[in-house]
Amino acid sequence: MGKTLFKTLIFFSLIFVSWNFYAHTLENSFRKLIPQIPNVEIQTENSHVATLSYIDSNLKVLRIGEVMACDITLDSGSENQEVCEGSPIEQIDFSVNSGIISVSNLPSGLIVSGNGTSSISISGIPIESKTYFVIASGGSCNGTGNEIQIGTITVTTSPSAGTLSGDQAICEAGTTTFASTVAGGTWSSDNISVATVDPVSGDITGIAAGTATITYTVAGTGGCADATETRD
Repeated sequence: MGKTLFKTLIFFSLIFVSWNFYAHTLENSFRKLIPQIPNVEIQTENSHVATLSYIDSNLKVLRIGEVMACDITLDSGSENQEVCEGSPIEQIDFSVNSGIISVSNLPSGLIVSGNGTSSISISGIPIESKTYFVIASGGSCNGTGNEIQIGTITVTTSPSAGTLSGDQAICEAGTTTFASTVAGGTWSSDNISVATVDPVSGDITGIAAGTATITYTVAGTGGCADATETRD
């Protein structure tokens, strides 16, 4: 009975020693691999970055951290707008998924609501044309992703039809020419049965007795309405 117990103890002791030797060898093998294992970043479909790193040399602790990419989003309006002088812009709304937003170089006349928070609104009546910058900072906005959005506000001057001149009384089949101090417009008649007018030259031909109003129109651009002047 004593010999059997002794043999049993020897047997398990050998197993224990062998297992510790194997585990120690395996651990050393993993340690040799450590210098060859860099930290890993994985870009996901939704623009997030997952970082896998180890903390100690025994690979006993692994850490997986998710860092959200910095993305500024245009929620409403257009970052690039062209408006007529004296007219308000369409409100522009920006937000960021991490961090805060600030705006720089904004045209005079525009105001920012929520500056220094995660969402802002730009509105007002600009009095100058300018390129502005929407900048995200803090959170994950530390050098990755879309940290700057650029927009341009263009203010257009209202057109003028100028001052009209020319003889206002002509006979049937007679002719006269109207002119304006501003070039580039077009001429039209509101009653071609009385008088017709060449849209480019302003030459007028009398057709019959009566009154016709001649209009000179200069087209507006950049959101500005057309400018008109009339002469009977």
